[in-house]
Amino acid sequence: MVLLLLPSRGLAEPPRFDSVERLTVEDGLSHSTAWDVLQDRRGFLWFATANGLDRWDGNQFKVYQHEPDDPESISSNVLLRLFEDSRGDLWIGTRGRGLNRFDVAEERFERYEQTPDDPHSLLGQEVWSLMEDRSGRLWVGTDAGLNLLGPDHATFARFAHDAADPDSLAEGTVRKILEDRQGTLWIVTSETLELARYDPQRERLIPVPRPKALEGLGAASSLTAHEDQQGRLWIGTTEGLARLDQDREQLRRFDALVGKRVDEIFETRTGEIWLGTEEGVFVISVSADGEETIRQFRHRPEDPHSLSSDEILGFCEDRSGILWIASRKDITKLNRRREQFTAFRNRPGMSPSVGGQLVMAVAADARGVVWVGTQDAGLTAIDRERGTSVVYRAEPERSDRLASDKVNAVVAGPEDELWIGTNGGGLHRLEADRRTFTRWRRNAMGSNAPSDFIYCLLLDRRGHLWIGTYDEGIEHLDPATRRLERFRHDPTDPTSLSSDDVYFLYEDRRGDLWVATFGGLNRLPLGQSPEARAFTRFVRDPNDPTSLSSNNVTAVLEDGAGDFWVGTVDGLNRLDRGGGGFRRYGRKDGLADPRVVALAEGDDGEVWMSTGRGISRFDPRTETFRSYDTANGIHGSVFRIGVVSQSARGEIFFGGDGGVTAFFPKMITDDPVPPAVVVTELRLFNEPVSLRRRDPSSPLLRSIVDSPDLVLSHRQYVIGFELAALHFASPRKNRYAYRLEGFDDGWIETTPGMHFAQYTNLPAGDYIFRVKASNSDGVWNEAGTAIKVSVEPAPWRTWWAYSLYALALTGSVLALVGSYRRELRRERLVSQRLREVDKLKDEFLANTSHELRTPLYGIIGLAEAMHEAVADHKGGELPPLLREQLATIVASGRRLERLVGDVLDVASLEKPPLAGAQTARARERGAHGLRPAATPGRWQGSRFGR
Repeated sequence: MVLLLLPSRGLAEPPRFDSVERLTVEDGLSHSTAWDVLQDRRGFLWFATANGLDRWDGNQFKVYQHEPDDPESISSNVLLRLFEDSRGDLWIGTRGRGLNRFDVAEERFERYEQTPDDPHSLLGQEVWSLMEDRSGRLWVGTDAGLNLLGPDHATFARFAHDAADPDSLAEGTVRKILEDRQGTLWIVTSETLELARYDPQRERLIPVPRPKALEGLGAASSLTAHEDQQGRLWIGTTEGLARLDQDREQLRRFDALVGKRVDEIFETRTGEIWLGTEEGVFVISVSADGEETIRQFRHRPEDPHSLSSDEILGFCEDRSGILWIASRKDITKLNRRREQFTAFRNRPGMSPSVGGQLVMAVAADARGVVWVGTQDAGLTAIDRERGTSVVYRAEPERSDRLASDKVNAVVAGPEDELWIGTNGGGLHRLEADRRTFTRWRRNAMGSNAPSDFIYCLLLDRRGHLWIGTYDEGIEHLDPATRRLERFRHDPTDPTSLSSDDVYFLYEDRRGDLWVATFGGLNRLPLGQSPEARAFTRFVRDPNDPTSLSSNNVTAVLEDGAGDFWVGTVDGLNRLDRGGGGFRRYGRKDGLADPRVVALAEGDDGEVWMSTGRGISRFDPRTETFRSYDTANGIHGSVFRIGVVSQSARGEIFFGGDGGVTAFFPKMITDDPVPPAVVVTELRLFNEPVSLRRRDPSSPLLRSIVDSPDLVLSHRQYVIGFELAALHFASPRKNRYAYRLEGFDDGWIETTPGMHFAQYTNLPAGDYIFRVKASNSDGVWNEAGTAIKVSVEPAPWRTWWAYSLYALALTGSVLALVGSYRRELRRERLVSQRLREVDKLKDEFLANTSHELRTPLYGIIGLAEAMHEAVADHKGGELPPLLREQLATIVASGRRLERLVGDVLDVASLEKPPLAGAQTARARERGAHGLRPAATPGRWQGSRFGR
């Protein structure tokens, strides 16, 4: 055994707190105390709190709590531990109500509690540790011992202390279970640290001898353990931290942590060891040269960027590298990518700290010291190497001190001096000793002194000082001779300065001086003699799109390629010095805010600018913008005109309301991790939808998170989807694009912060709802997720309804055809009957005509013959009565003949001509046949004779 008592390096300077945010009850957390935190395979974050199980998707919390009337709810609201097994089930350990398994798809909890009469139930009711071994077995450590969940997921094998069995587990709560690379179980109880192996055949724990090196722990009680990526074992105790090497032969204790209770040990992907204690977080990291350092995070009530609590209960590192810290009060979120930016703020009682809140000037000197001028708190010197800061405040009564706390301009000189311009206190020079100030004040020196109201300063390549003032134009000071030259606006001279309010001064490679005013941009060639100097003005012309975008000019920059950039309150301008005018860039080109107040050049020729709403980067090659705000780690959103500096190493400093932001442009990279994309909620008519087992009308058989398809009735035609991109760096800046295939023609992209899709009056049919998302840096998950959506037609529009319609129509047609055929048959029968009747009529008429006409002609003939015979017999005279009677017979016969003829003529009209001709011929034959019968007879006294 070897116990290494080598002293570890003492605590290094505290880590920067700029990357810290908090999740609180105000954000939706169910309780301020969170015992554990976990990210599941889908990407959700889960928090075990003292008032329920919380799921966070970056937009909102969903809280699962105990419901007395629901046996499928969680068994308790006071939760201790979270664990996700290899099957994707979520296990939750509670305080006092055993273990729960949460089925995410079914959204139901299965409870495992201790039953007094059941030896196969869970032993203990407080679950403090959960672990799945390499064989997929779940181990559960409780206040009463160790449990192994059986393969049936219903029963447990118990391992508890047995006074009669020396090989049994020690008494006390099992606080931690660990399986190392050799398959050995390290069981940390409240009494000791034990080693064992599990024999599945005998279903027993076989004790393993403890390494002798562990004797170095002394009487300290072990609290937790962790095996790191190198196979070393870290042990947290009530008295500090120890580390056992890979061979389990050497134990090292860390003297910087002696006496500190280490409850949690967590290793990040980069190999850092994070320790949870009652005094905050300790971070152990190893530098490239192998030097080990320990840093400490603590809660500072005055600093919102510090830990939310010093009592640390759990850690989790999510997929994008963000570290989540569960504590006694709130959740701490530590996004290390935000450390790409360094923020210097006013932090009373801390160092380094800026003296005031409103920064008006910044300058980095050759020593690496950052000088910050504030509006009302003087000048601050920040020594970054030492992590210290010194504030110089005004002492008007002393001539070797600042005359005013309103420091508007700072510029570092070549001889380590510092020039300071104030608002009302004149010009100052801080000597190289960093203690003595030299003043130039007009109220003391007269007209030979610069203005007392200075806004900006420029030290040109000759070492001359140019001073921009409020309402007094430009002043040129030669520090060697103290000769002062002034340039003012002259309304009658177009070659004079365009305005006396000067906001920024810049010298280009040619040696020309550029002056930014709120009356336009001015260029003054410094190579000319003082007598020949004339300003060239650049102003906005409303009728010329190639003129300056605004006369309110704030910044000037010449980049390495010779391009000239001008910042205004209405966008960025690129000047073609060959005479082509300006090319304007604004919101339409992607600039987040048009108020460009300061400019600097990056390593690759990109243009960086501070604005009224954060920092933006412009790539001249692609003409695209990328914006950064407080979510990326910058100190604030509002920056001030001309507050910019760049160190010899290329580090850029922008200042404004709330502090200074510093960064190396080449270190600013996009987060390459795309978000997991999920649909977190289904809504119908803007109302959330629960599972069908709770609501019979629900279309959800499973959680929408786990539903590959969705079937809606015709009444559910207003549908909405709540979306989540599970990337937590800056969730409000995540973006979404969605489409309903079969309905939308293309992708619908949302604005940042919008995470809902809705469709109304969706017609029946089959669709696929697809959604993809990007992280806050614009890196997209193109695969996204998809749900098949089927909208059932109304009953009267279903296939079987249409089949019934077709059958009914067919039946109707058939019925109509049948009716028509029956009518046709009836008509045929009638026609046939009519023909038969017609035939009978014809036969009747033919017979009748013969039968009638023959005797009729006979009667007429006989009557006429009688008349003639009597007339001949009596001498031509007939008795009047007889003559009248014979005349009546003849007339009646003739009338009857005409009547029969009319009847036959009508009948002949209904016959075809041939038939009519035949009838006429038949009539002629009939008439011919009557002639013999009409032969006149002779009256023979009592009769007629031949």
